[in-house]
Amino acid sequence: MPQLVDALECPRFFCSPDNKYKKFVDSAQALGQETCRRAADAIQKIAVADPEGSKRVVRTAVATPTNETNDAKKPPMVPSATNGGMVDKMWAVLDRHFNPRENKVQRAVANALIALDEHEFIIGELTKKSSAYIANADTLDFRQNDTKSDKKLLTHGVVDVSFPDDRTVEKMRRWARHIGELGRHYGEHSDILVEAGATQALQTALAVSTRYFAYERLGDREDGEYPNESQKIGHFNPGTVHEVWEQCRPRSLVELDKDVCSSICVLLGSGGTDDEKKARRAKMARAGAHDALVRMLDLPQPDVRDALNLNMKRPQGNLALVHEVTRRAADAVCKMATDNETVKELILKPVGKGEPNGVSALKILLERRDNKVQRAAAGALIALDEHRRLVAMINETRAKIVHLNPEDKNLFAQLKQSVRTLAELAKDTPSTQPQPEEQENKMVDQVVSADAVEAIVPLLTLAKDIGEDRGPGIGDIEKEACYAIGLLASKENHQNRIADAGALPGLVALLKRYPPQMSGNVAPSVARRAADAVTNLAHENNPIKNRVRTEGGIPPLVALLETRDAKVQRAAASALRTLAFKNNENKEQIVEEGALPMLIFMVRSGDPHIHYEAVGVIGNLVHSSNHIKRRVLDEGALQPVIGLLSSECNESRREAALLLGQFATTTDDTNIEYKIKIVQRGAVQPLIQMLNHTESQLREMAAFALGRLAQNKDNQVGICHADGLRPLLDLLDSDETNLQHNAAFALYGLADNEDNVPDIIREGTVQRLMGGELKAQPSKDCVNKTLKRLEEKVDGRVLKYLVYLMRSSNKDEQQRIAVALAHLCSDDQQRVIFDEQGGLDILLEMYSASAGALFPSAMKDAAGALFKVSQNMKTLLSARYPSDAVPLPATPETHLADEHFNNPELSDIVFFSDRDGGWEFHAHKIAFTHVSDEFHQLIDQHKVADTQQGDSRIPVRVDMSDVMQKDEFHGLMRFVYQGNILVEEELTEENDENGGAPLAQRLLQFAHRYEMNGLKRHCEFCMEQILTDMEDQKCDPKCVFLRESISLAGRCNADDLIRACALHALQHHEQICKSIGDSETVLLAQQIEPHIRQHLQSTMYRLRVKKDECQLINGVSTDNVF
Repeated sequence: MPQLVDALECPRFFCSPDNKYKKFVDSAQALGQETCRRAADAIQKIAVADPEGSKRVVRTAVATPTNETNDAKKPPMVPSATNGGMVDKMWAVLDRHFNPRENKVQRAVANALIALDEHEFIIGELTKKSSAYIANADTLDFRQNDTKSDKKLLTHGVVDVSFPDDRTVEKMRRWARHIGELGRHYGEHSDILVEAGATQALQTALAVSTRYFAYERLGDREDGEYPNESQKIGHFNPGTVHEVWEQCRPRSLVELDKDVCSSICVLLGSGGTDDEKKARRAKMARAGAHDALVRMLDLPQPDVRDALNLNMKRPQGNLALVHEVTRRAADAVCKMATDNETVKELILKPVGKGEPNGVSALKILLERRDNKVQRAAAGALIALDEHRRLVAMINETRAKIVHLNPEDKNLFAQLKQSVRTLAELAKDTPSTQPQPEEQENKMVDQVVSADAVEAIVPLLTLAKDIGEDRGPGIGDIEKEACYAIGLLASKENHQNRIADAGALPGLVALLKRYPPQMSGNVAPSVARRAADAVTNLAHENNPIKNRVRTEGGIPPLVALLETRDAKVQRAAASALRTLAFKNNENKEQIVEEGALPMLIFMVRSGDPHIHYEAVGVIGNLVHSSNHIKRRVLDEGALQPVIGLLSSECNESRREAALLLGQFATTTDDTNIEYKIKIVQRGAVQPLIQMLNHTESQLREMAAFALGRLAQNKDNQVGICHADGLRPLLDLLDSDETNLQHNAAFALYGLADNEDNVPDIIREGTVQRLMGGELKAQPSKDCVNKTLKRLEEKVDGRVLKYLVYLMRSSNKDEQQRIAVALAHLCSDDQQRVIFDEQGGLDILLEMYSASAGALFPSAMKDAAGALFKVSQNMKTLLSARYPSDAVPLPATPETHLADEHFNNPELSDIVFFSDRDGGWEFHAHKIAFTHVSDEFHQLIDQHKVADTQQGDSRIPVRVDMSDVMQKDEFHGLMRFVYQGNILVEEELTEENDENGGAPLAQRLLQFAHRYEMNGLKRHCEFCMEQILTDMEDQKCDPKCVFLRESISLAGRCNADDLIRACALHALQHHEQICKSIGDSETVLLAQQIEPHIRQHLQSTMYRLRVKKDECQLINGVSTDNVF
């Protein structure tokens, strides 16, 4: 058993996701987890087979004998610190934060602990300690009620020396957490825990914190200033000023409440069938869990007003902790009451005399400023069917007001509170965790399913039903009804249901009933809530937008723009913004009602909320409506919108940039001047500043606006002059598709002006456009068009200026220009630029620089440019020297028919070897007539003495054992007989007995050594072909073959081969760099740089000579191509 417990201590390994050993680390982690799980399973099986023995072993510290022994007595036993605490080790595994893949380990440990009856032990300990503290609290209460006992002063906020200490409370918290961990994974575990008395133990633990309290010092107050009854006066400062202390729960006990509520939630919601869960919840409710949870809902809230003024952080932390306790208690009530009428009845009853019931406490929680607490309270109230009772109460109260007593203030107050509470139930606060689609707005669905729409909509016309002057609080009810309707309109089917119930006429009537000139506390708030309800109802619902227009809702909304109340003004603008979105009829009516002047005034407002909504309305109005766009501009909207680009509100800046982009998007010639005006009035600089903002939407809209402005020649130069080029290039590296496309479109516009082209190229735009990883095909097409446009512009004076810059500017700009000209210029232009103007030296220095490992992107750009130049020069050379395009035939001077190959007939020379299992080759001396003298000397050196001297019929035998292998010699003979070799081998990762080298690579050394030039040219050609055929193979073998070929070509003076290898290294630079690393790539570049230089210089020299000859023959001057 001890060894199995030790096996539970599974080591945990961590490594970064890009670590090359991650798969091995994951494998080791998975193996350790499986070991831990199997050890826990074994412990469980042992505990089931031998319950008493296993319990005795795990709960007894392991003892080891001492060195001193006695024959008459057993050796004394001492506890072993290293092997003791087996149960603690198991609990430690259970307490670990496992990821989902490790949950099976935790489940196995929970099974083992249940089998060892450890749940009974922790339940008993928790009950015993909690009961002891409650008994102690009873004793304290008796002493405090005894008039003879001395009253104790408040000392450091502690009431009594027998107060629960933090260490003991921490043990109780751990026991409570363990109950939750045991019941988390299996429903049957929760059933076992409930049967063992877990509910009573947890309930008793919750009762501890209700019996003890401490005091937190709030500050000094004058006589009579006591905010609530829980605050007491300390007898420390006599006089009129006293220290004020507030009664509160100790933090350690509140943390205990939090853990206990969490465990109750686990027991209520763990696995099992619906019937099993329902039975378990009912059993826990009958055990009194509901009473304890309701008391947790009614925890006193610490008063932090003075504490915040005194910079005391602890009360604020206590407040957050109390909120967490109430949230978990509300979650537990929700689970307990779901689909269980018996439990609902128990929770609806008061828990004690003078104490509230669960519904009252939950309603109070709805008013808290903590979204999580509000969400949990709303869920619990819906589980208790409070939304259905509220709907019935609303209908009943409204009927009483209309038919019985329309002037009863109590009825109006009751109706207002019911509508407000129902609205709070429908307010789904955002969750911190992603929710499934069916779970979103679930509470709204439940409230709507209780016919809340049909109950609330008639309240919009309550004033008309009873007479506007008779209701004492009619405005408050209308406000709450509008608020509830706005919350219920969160889904399209709810929107249609609300509209079909007649909400739109009522809302429009309220908008007309409260004109902008009205003041007071009620009128503006009703108008604001009505406008908000219209906004939510019409959101992305075009039929409702049309119904609002036909009901006459647009004129009163436009009129509300004139109000002096900023909130109403903002709500009206928001409603108009929604109604104008993608609805041409609404746009026309909004403009015809005269909304534009006031909207433009609102854009000038210093209130960010107002000018944000105003610019949003204008943006929706001008979208796809050129005539409205002209009217907006004629009304003077341009300068205010440009001013918003410098606003402190990022949302307003985004909307302003979008609107300027729409102003600059024209389909006729009448508004072209506005593109120039936007730039002249100072929009470019703030737009460029927005390109560097951290918020992606700001960058996106700024790039959109600049792209539209860049469709004008003068604007193109202005944007480049204002340093807008670099931030646009940086946006190409973004991960967002829209950002990339807007930036690419803006760069396309900037490239249309020849005055911009030198600056664009100096900035390295060509390299970044060619190397960018764009996601969308339209963005890729836009980049290709930009490169094509630059290629067309690089000519004449632009090209001359770039060549001038390449010779005179700083080194970085020289390199960028040289790389760009390699991709943009024609073949004749490149020959002059890189041969006569020094461009080749720039690229070669850039490629082979020692600092290339520090700047791999520059080295990659240089490699691509050099390869592009070499290809262009090859094409130009083929056109002017057609004969060079056909490779020289590497054929021997003597041919024999195929039937003579290795044929003993008429053979007069035999080559043999003892290696490779022994082999012979029957040859003919006539085949070696024109081979080199060195090869004949080889034959003479290895000739075997004639066994029959003077007999010419006996073939000469030549021993090749120490010279060549079988496949090498057969390849040599095939070339001698047939003029070629069969390259049947392919380069693979596995090395064969010949080292994995192709036949041509091995024969090249032999041909060079024995001066067989025809074979040498043929081997070079074959190796070049191998490089070409390896395009799609893995990088590692290709790089190995490339480096070996370069080294071999240098030893064998194979100029054609080393040229081919160098060009291949340029073409596949990026793959080679990934394979061998930056440092090794620099060494390779320095090795092949002289060969690249020699190849390109010789090619360009031949082209220059050929061009001079043609010009002399034709009588044309030798001016450059510029």
